[in-house]
Amino acid sequence: MIVTRDEMHQIEINSNLTSIQLIQRAADKLAKHINQHLNPSDKVLLLAGKGNNGADCIAMLPKLNANIVGIIFVDGKPTSLQAIELYNQLDTNYFQPISQLETCLHECDIIIDGIYGIGYHGSLKDVLKPIFKQIQSVHKPIFSIDINSAAECDSCQHDPYALQSTITFAIDCYKPFHMLYKNHSLFQQLELVSLDIPHHIPIKSLDMNTTVFFKHLEKRKVNSHKTSYGKILLIGGSYGMAGALSLNITGAKSLGFPYIEVGVNDSIYPIVASKHTNAVFHPFSKDTINPQLLPSIKNANVIGFGSGTTNMHEKEDVLDILIQESQCPLVFDAEAIRLLKYNTWKLRFAKSKIIITPHIGEFADLFHLEIKEVKNNPLAYTLKYAKELNIYIVLKDAHTIIATPSGYFYINQTGNQALAQAGSGDLLTGMITALLAYQTDIPIALCMAVWLHGYIADRLIQNHSSFHLNLEDYPSMVDQYFYENGY
Repeated sequence: MIVTRDEMHQIEINSNLTSIQLIQRAADKLAKHINQHLNPSDKVLLLAGKGNNGADCIAMLPKLNANIVGIIFVDGKPTSLQAIELYNQLDTNYFQPISQLETCLHECDIIIDGIYGIGYHGSLKDVLKPIFKQIQSVHKPIFSIDINSAAECDSCQHDPYALQSTITFAIDCYKPFHMLYKNHSLFQQLELVSLDIPHHIPIKSLDMNTTVFFKHLEKRKVNSHKTSYGKILLIGGSYGMAGALSLNITGAKSLGFPYIEVGVNDSIYPIVASKHTNAVFHPFSKDTINPQLLPSIKNANVIGFGSGTTNMHEKEDVLDILIQESQCPLVFDAEAIRLLKYNTWKLRFAKSKIIITPHIGEFADLFHLEIKEVKNNPLAYTLKYAKELNIYIVLKDAHTIIATPSGYFYINQTGNQALAQAGSGDLLTGMITALLAYQTDIPIALCMAVWLHGYIADRLIQNHSSFHLNLEDYPSMVDQYFYENGY
């Protein structure tokens, strides 16, 4: 389960435990986990903050099976009532002043980081930056409690001096920070420490794995025919970019979609049609858009548009027709997204649900943001614009994020660096389009497509170099995966 900072606070409130009871329980559970990584001879230094993360440190200290070098309050003495109460109960022999930090850092074998927790936001005070730099410079193993100090709970945002840990122990639930680890690389290992408290609150995060995937994919019936799941329409490609549309089709074929229609410019029709013999093609030019595409637009169950259309002279006309005429879900990729810059007002006239699939650069450009801003706060920005524009956003990155207009989100954990190649997003667009026809629950279908896209890449690099992942292998790999699961 992934929860935001606010959701975690609500879980704690609903636990029927007092703040001190929650801290004592967290200390007990944390100590059990941390003790598994300690030797009795290890010398441990605890670095505590003024709030409840510091209180966790104080409460946990007597339970550690190691030699305690001491506990240092890096940002001043405790200020929360719970931390003050525990501070006053602790043997004063454990306390070390900040002036002894250098000595304690060299004496210890392991550092426990409990300075800041889920409430941290912004930048470190100037006075603390050299202290954090000093802590990191001794190159000792660091165990961080819940969130690495100087990193934010709900984003990738962190101070440049944020502590990098050997292990981060997530308390009770994973947070967005934990799930976005590829974006910040602040911990080497992650462990979940359950507090065994109920989670009876509405959670906005979505989940996906093999079990959930096949739960939502209906098996093909014995009396199925080629239009049992309707028809999808893929419109894309242009002179010099026929491969993008071809990969759209490959993505849809990976899911075994039985009826694929393709709108393609006359100039590249022979190239694409010769490769994909089981698709139904509708070649068009500027003068034949309506007669060639409009019947398919009106009859399609899902439409994907934009991949490889940079050099398509008719692209704006196609976009306008889709927004005005389509009544099925529309998946906009690549150039279709760029056409919406300064034109997001057009989406108000859409009769159907809109899904956009930008990468970080396209997203930043569309909404007039700096790329660094988006990289630091991908979840917040996708949720903001999904709600404002009443659209679904699939933000492609190392951890692809899905955001819905109603505030639900998914942070993908599958995939690897082998997907960092031209055409990977085009393949995903085809997979999304097909899965939206199989599964009409849009958030579920999007999670299925994004998860599967990454999962197949993870399977592929088990026997291939990450330098040589061939996107054309997807149909055979998905086929094998489906077969293994009785499909």
